[in-house]
Amino acid sequence: MTKVLIAMTLVAVFLLGGCTMTESPSEHYRRIADSQELQMRMLVEDIEMVLLLTRPEYSTPWAIRKGLPN
Repeated sequence: MTKVLIAMTLVAVFLLGGCTMTESPSEHYRRIADSQELQMRMLVEDIEMVLLLTRPEYSTPWAIRKGLPN
């Protein structure tokens, strides 16, 4: 019984770990910073659109995923 419990615990640890175990802390913080920068750019665009400072557009010029062209 204890062997089954230990095996289930190890499997759960590996399944819950996901892809983040291969990412260093600096890469993790950089990814978060990139995401926040993108969100701030999009927020500024939304505010400009609401205040009618720019003409409305239905797509964003910012790449929403890493590796996509602008």
